[in-house]
Amino acid sequence: MKVRAVCDSRFDELSAMASASSVVARQWANDLGVPVAYLYADNADLAELILAFGLLTEHEQHRLAAEVRARVSAPTASKRVPCPERSGRGTG
Repeated sequence: MKVRAVCDSRFDELSAMASASSVVARQWANDLGVPVAYLYADNADLAELILAFGLLTEHEQHRLAAEVRARVSAPTASKRVPCPERSGRGTG
């Protein structure tokens, strides 16, 4: 029982830290005028694409995303789970 309590406590601590990191990242992104995903990009090319994508209108984003999906031949592309619609897209 004691191990379970320690695990639960540690999970709560880690969840709080992740939540705080998310809040900080969102604030940095807002301050910089970039999408949050830009801060998490694995390389400069991806960061540049994320930044450019965020500058497009929502209609242009949908068109470009469809074009990229059509070009991708990886098996995971056909099994991807769509992201929920969000308001305020295209503004960073």
